[in-house]
Amino acid sequence: MNPSKYLASRLYKSDGYKAKDKLRTVILISVLSLSISLLIMLFSGFIVKGFQKTIKDKISSFDAHLKVSNSQFSSQIQQNAIEFDEHLIAKIKEHKHVLYASPFIEKGAIIKTDQQVQGILLKGIDGQFRSDFFDSFLKQGTTLSLSSQKAQSEVILSERLAEKLQLNIGDAIKIYFVQKPVRVRKLKVVGLYNSDFEQFDQHYLFCDMRHLQKLNAWTNTQIQGYEIMLDDFQNAQQVEQEVLDLTQYGMHVEKIDEKHAEIFGWLSLLDMNVYVVLFFACLVCLINIVSTFIIMLIDKTQFIALMKVLGASNSLLSKTFSILGLRIVMLGLLIGNMLAFSLAFIQQKFKIFTLSAEAYYVQAIPIYFDLKFILISNGLVICCLLFCIILPSLIIARISPSKAIKFS
Repeated sequence: MNPSKYLASRLYKSDGYKAKDKLRTVILISVLSLSISLLIMLFSGFIVKGFQKTIKDKISSFDAHLKVSNSQFSSQIQQNAIEFDEHLIAKIKEHKHVLYASPFIEKGAIIKTDQQVQGILLKGIDGQFRSDFFDSFLKQGTTLSLSSQKAQSEVILSERLAEKLQLNIGDAIKIYFVQKPVRVRKLKVVGLYNSDFEQFDQHYLFCDMRHLQKLNAWTNTQIQGYEIMLDDFQNAQQVEQEVLDLTQYGMHVEKIDEKHAEIFGWLSLLDMNVYVVLFFACLVCLINIVSTFIIMLIDKTQFIALMKVLGASNSLLSKTFSILGLRIVMLGLLIGNMLAFSLAFIQQKFKIFTLSAEAYYVQAIPIYFDLKFILISNGLVICCLLFCIILPSLIIARISPSKAIKFS
């Protein structure tokens, strides 16, 4: 058996948490401190990553990751049409990073009731629109009847907007379109959704795309553009260029972080909070490991001196205490990971810690397990240990057997 491992094992069993001496308390405090530090690092990361992912997913639910449209100037009132290209959308859907692609038309309008006037953005969709949006956010009523041969006079709006305008399922609303001449459409409310994102809930309504085609005097093959949802937004840059290569001259691909730059910029700033937590947690780990090493070496000065008298080298003794320190850190890592994942799973399942949806856009603290962040957090703690491994070598080399035994 390796001498260093054997000595470390003996010290661990005799002076660890199984023993009833003063080192038991030191090692227990060391393990507890490491566990709590890692718990804070991981759980704070789970929350921030979960919050970022939840907000980004909600935004992309309304606007998709990429939008392909005419590059010429257009507004919510006056749009530029493009011809629907079945070959193009089929090619886009074949891309390995594309989850779905569908045509869309967006048009600004005004809702006028007896009590309120509200500006809105009416989004026209067809049967290819992703069903997961309504699966996630639809709270009352039914989805739009998009499979019928004739466009149904139906609309879906948010619960927040319905409450403001005093509307219920089955009510008819008049929507005024600001164009020449001004046109009015009477649509029936068939569903109410709630995404907890006020910026979108206050303005977005959904209807059959064929209504907007008629309002714009377009044919049934003309659309405003295509929405593309990806498996991971990290692939947006690559897919954007490949989609551009497929399209004709005069087409433009807009990424969601460009359209909502202020929100994505705010979300990226949250990473700074994680970095601050990681820094201070690592600092606590570093101080804790150094303190534990120093206390162990001071307490075992006589043992070190005796081993030197018996012929043990500084290298052997340094490896012994390094292995002992590694065992303590590994135990702290194990307990810290177990606590962090247990707490995260409980929050993810039972939503114990709630938030104000009006302030944070979510009703409960979101959790997301980012493998890269988990590995970095654990790796930083291990790096703190590796950095401290040189400490036993420096102290052990200075211990004189004759002085240590003489004054013991």
